[in-house]
Amino acid sequence: MLKNLVSLLPLRNNMHSFFKVTIGILVISLISGCALLPLRPGWKLVERSQKKKPSWVTKEKKADDKYLYFSGMRTQARRLEDGESDAVKNAARKIVEYFGQEGIILYEKKRTEIETQLLDQVKFKGAAAVRAAKLQEMYYEKWQSTTKDKIQFSYDVYVLIKYPIKELEKEKATQRKKAIELTKGALALSQNAERALAQGRIRESISQYARALDFLSRVSILVEISPEINNETLKADIRSDLEEITSKIKTEGRGSGQEAIVKKPLKKPLTLKVSYQEKEKSILVRGLPVTFEFVKGKGSLKTLTRTNNNGVASCRVWRVDSSLKPNIVEGKIDIRRLLGKKKDEEIDKTLLKLASLKERYTFNSYLPREKKVFFIKVIERNLRERVTPSLVQGEIEGGLIDDDYQLKRKGEITDSQARKILKGNKTLIQNLGRELGFDVLVIGQARTEFLGSTIPMYGKEIEFAPGCRASVSLKVMEAQSGRIIASVSEGRVKEFGRTKKEAGEKALKKAGKKISQSLLNQLDPLF
Repeated sequence: MLKNLVSLLPLRNNMHSFFKVTIGILVISLISGCALLPLRPGWKLVERSQKKKPSWVTKEKKADDKYLYFSGMRTQARRLEDGESDAVKNAARKIVEYFGQEGIILYEKKRTEIETQLLDQVKFKGAAAVRAAKLQEMYYEKWQSTTKDKIQFSYDVYVLIKYPIKELEKEKATQRKKAIELTKGALALSQNAERALAQGRIRESISQYARALDFLSRVSILVEISPEINNETLKADIRSDLEEITSKIKTEGRGSGQEAIVKKPLKKPLTLKVSYQEKEKSILVRGLPVTFEFVKGKGSLKTLTRTNNNGVASCRVWRVDSSLKPNIVEGKIDIRRLLGKKKDEEIDKTLLKLASLKERYTFNSYLPREKKVFFIKVIERNLRERVTPSLVQGEIEGGLIDDDYQLKRKGEITDSQARKILKGNKTLIQNLGRELGFDVLVIGQARTEFLGSTIPMYGKEIEFAPGCRASVSLKVMEAQSGRIIASVSEGRVKEFGRTKKEAGEKALKKAGKKISQSLLNQLDPLF
């Protein structure tokens, strides 16, 4: 057994050597660009710009005494030109990253011969221009895929860009100088902001602080302008001051709870008051841009406005286009207009807190009332005496007018006629409708009864103020058909007065208010 194992050792060693050699050949082939196996299934290499793949394609070229080197690539490009431009962009971005910046690339290609050298002048639009970047070399491979239907080609493109170290140092010095200037400018702006705040000019203070943060956002390196101040500490101080200011700004909205007719304006404006609370003192903030917009419902309104000397921004809703309960309008400080920022421009997170200060206004809107003319007739008796002027009828008429119903107030229906109608005389209501010119009749009766002027207490009847109880019943009838379309009643409404008559009148008036609201609730779905 041992003898057999010993005899297998040379074979095992030979196999191990064979695998090592094979793997070595594969690695060398892959590095040199001459792989024994295809790199892409279904694709074959049909053309390359050089016989041998440059070493910088697989391994970054190290800097020498004069230049830094950056490689870029684009694989599987449809066209050679696309591969060239994308590979140049890829390498150029590495230069920008090396600078510690981000930029959008603009470039002009001055191409001579692909096989030898592609000279490319690359320009950057960003925080600093990257100059003297030269395209030293380009290498590409053309690949082919053949199927039954078509032949496809793709390109792998690699570029090598060199950048002078002297230019890099010069650029760093330029950036540092600019960073110091921006930081000093930010300090001056923050000092202006402090003075404005001390003088109660809140909007100016916020604007100056915001400009200072804009300056500092363009500084990408740490710079000191004094032993105590650098751009990062200054930025932190400004943000702290802004957070304190925004925490003291308060808003107050007025104008909610109104009602509007569709296609008509809102009666009162919506207002947003802005104040700055400093200890026990309140400073009104003027000149702040404020935006109003519908967040539920639709309509036309004054979208953009500013706070006046009283710190109030006013918005007129010229027309309500939706019938909703409720519509919602939102009013808020327009931070972008305050800072002069476009939609795509970034705003410091501290300033975004101002945009969160907002008020919401809610109001109901209704479709216009159907153009029906109403006539009101209530037979009223207070302790069996006729009531003049009518108390219940007056409350009903006032409620209908306030709710935009159209009333016919000329002409008269007598108590005798009213009783006949209540008993079901349809012909009479039809004739009166044509004669007096109404479409809908609200008709009914109201009366009071005396409750007494004593109350039981401690087993005795104690003298008290006279009390009366009122009851009202109404019917809503179509004049054309005489049909009853709604009915409502209100009973057991008690009131007290110095006399019986006064107690009865007070009870009738109170009952009139109650039944007026109940009547409107019945009419709203019908008209």
